Amino acid sequence: MRRAIAVSLVLAVLFTILATWAGFRFIPYWFEPPVGQSLTEGRGAINWALARLVGMQITGFVFGLLLGAVVSFLMRHKPGAIATTTQVTASLPAATVAGSKVSS
Repeated sequence: MRRAIAVSLVLAVLFTILATWAGFRFIPYWFEPPVGQSLTEGRGAINWALARLVGMQITGFVFGLLLGAVVSFLMRHKPGAIATTTQVTASLPAATVAGSKVSS
């Protein structure tokens, strides 16, 4: 459980950083500000752009959390796989497990 939370939070932070880094480059390219305003003038345009940036950061955080949950779910330990290897080594003779040959 701890690993799942750690993976989710690390990916959430990474995607938030990526959204912050990319947001300043993509906002002027992808989105048009409200009619009659440019991003270099006016308080309304700046507030609009910052609202878009925060929205991108929240989206990146949520996407990172979900991706981290999926990755940690796929990487979880399966209890059957551990029991199978223990049973195989327990059924081998002691000399074979230790790696030495016994001559008779």
